[in-house]
Parts: sequence; structure tokens; C-alpha cells
Amino acid sequence: MNARQAMTCAALAAAVCGCGTRTEYVAPRPSAQPPARHEACWTREPIRIDGRMEESVWKQCTPILLNALERRGQSNTDVRIAWGREAMYLFFTCADPDVWGTLSEHDGKLWEEEVVEAFIDADNDGLDYVEIEVSPRNVTFDAWITRFPPTREEIPIFARYEAVGMRTAVVVHGTLEDRSDRDEGWDCEIAIPWSAFEETGGRPPKAGSAWSGNFFRCDLSHGQGEYQAWIPVRGSFHQPDRFGNIVFSGGN
Repeated sequence: MNARQAMTCAALAAAVCGCGTRTEYVAPRPSAQPPARHEACWTREPIRIDGRMEESVWKQCTPILLNALERRGQSNTDVRIAWGREAMYLFFTCADPDVWGTLSEHDGKLWEEEVVEAFIDADNDGLDYVEIEVSPRNVTFDAWITRFPPTREEIPIFARYEAVGMRTAVVVHGTLEDRSDRDEGWDCEIAIPWSAFEETGGRPPKAGSAWSGNFFRCDLSHGQGEYQAWIPVRGSFHQPDRFGNIVFSGGN
């Protein structure tokens, strides 16, 4: 049994043993409306993961502006996508008057505080995907989601996956510890090596190939929750049938 089969079986066992129940996912009928599409910029130059938008490729990339899901957006968020020979790169820019975070443990419940999230389906089959989260404290969560939306009991099982070699950096424009002042925001830079997707069935992309995914942000400034996404969803973020296409331009 390979790692993928073992993880799926573990999740099924958790559900059967009463840890959670779920209706089997059924792929939706094709929509008449084509999915959203965004190009990832090719880079030959190395990207230093330091949370600063200093490399020229970031200036060349067209940003994705995330949309507020529940109410009118008050804090702008955008994400840029780049790719090179070794990795996929993401850069989140988050306006935020109240940057905060208390959690410090890897694979903790980061989604309960402020966080940016990337859901990436590397083999584009709509059946599973990698979830990456980073908090303003540069604390990370990574999981391989094979059933969705995952139950509370399944999350620790899926989080056994590790995006080995992933690098992240955060720069806070303000004070992370002082919630009485007004901050400007925070930036998050991520490098996910292609090897981190191999376990999930992904292979390094070629120019013109497409993966699928979605991007999110949880902004909980002063107790006012705002949730943002590239592709709007209702209820759970875990809706791969709503993923947009990420097309790898240039390169090779």
C-alpha cells in the first residue's frame, strides 16, 4: 500500500469508527462557465524567501485580488504566483490594521486566527489537494486533503503530510504583539518545492501546463471576521470543483 492509499484508508477508518461522518464526494457536472484562469510567471533568477518583494519577477506578475465572501471587503489582499525549476512561489500582500496571532505550533489550528491559505491540486484531478497555511507569526500548517470537507477528526490525519523543503517568510508592517495600535499589514512569501507534490501525484509542470487551486485569507481584525477567496465559495473552503486554473507560462 502506498502513502496515498494509506492516508485515504486512515481517513475512512476515522469516519467508520465514529470520529466523523461524511457524504462521499461526487464530482459535479461540468459547468457551462469556464473556470477562472491565472498565469504563473516564470523566473530564471533565484528567489530569496525573506518576505520582501525585491526580485524582479514579483513586479512582472499580475496579482490576484481576493474577494470578500461574507461582507464588503475592508482589508485588501492579493497573491502573486511564480514558478522556476525548483519550486512554486507565492507572495501574499495583506492590508491589515490589526495584525495578530497567538499560535506557535506547526500544524495547529491556524484557521481560527489570522492566516493566508493556498489549496493546490497538482495533478488537477479534483480528488485531492495540498493545503498550505501561514500565519503572521510565520507558523505553518500543511496537509494533504483526500476527503472534503474534512471532519475535525480527519484534519490531524491529513496533516501527517509534510511539504518537505517548503520555505516561508513573513514581514509585519506594524507591531504583532500590540493590538492597541494601528498596523499597516503583513506580507508572506512561500516556496514549495516540486518534490513536495510528488506524494500527491503531482509532477513538475512544463510551460503551458495547468494545475488548479484556490487562495484564501482569514482576517480577524478586532474581532470582526472577514474571509476572502480568489474563487468565491459558500460554507466550506474545501470545494475543489470551484478551483481556478493556474497556468504555467514561459519557462523550460
